[in-house]
Amino acid sequence: MAKKKRTAKKQTLAATSASEQIDHDQALSALIKKRAGDKIPRDELSALKRVEKAIEDEARWRHYGEMPKRDYLEAAGRQTVQVHKHADRYGVPVRGRSVDLVALIAWLHQFLDDNGEALDAAKDGRQPSPELERLRAEQRKKVEIANRKAMGELRSIDEVYATYNYVADVMRKATEDIRKTYGDGPADLIREAIERGRLALQRMTDSDQANANTNNEGHDDAEQ
Repeated sequence: MAKKKRTAKKQTLAATSASEQIDHDQALSALIKKRAGDKIPRDELSALKRVEKAIEDEARWRHYGEMPKRDYLEAAGRQTVQVHKHADRYGVPVRGRSVDLVALIAWLHQFLDDNGEALDAAKDGRQPSPELERLRAEQRKKVEIANRKAMGELRSIDEVYATYNYVADVMRKATEDIRKTYGDGPADLIREAIERGRLALQRMTDSDQANANTNNEGHDDAEQ
């Protein structure tokens, strides 16, 4: 059974359950007694220790998720340009002002799962299987697409349609004004242009989807 993935958490004093609320109330009572120099009951002292440990754990996980970039570069023994090259080429999650070590560890083990055969083949001087080469090429393509999206070079089909629909709606409203002023002829020409644009966009997206389906079918055939 796969272990539940843990993510870095923000430090918080807020209780999230009835039992935690009781612990927090008892811990607060213990702190008040401690500052007053009064004797602390055993149950309150235990609650205080649990709350302090929970806060300490949360703080530690928060730091795991926010390692300063400067510290990471020092630990890695690499320059920023080298680290970013690895991020762009392999998808290593190390861009940004800080590094999420939890995400980095998860990425590392996934990378080893996906590329272990190729790494072993390279170590032994063997050629990796064609199927593995295909998977690696797909991974590189995914990384490239993600990077181009992040840089604003690519837009999703949904974004393209949303932009087109907005422009088409503006043109349709303008068409009604043109119809009132110049008659049906010019207005109909604009409506036809809008429809031709919609059909061209649909053909483009349908073609892309057909190519994607063909590639997926080829991959399925290769696996059978």
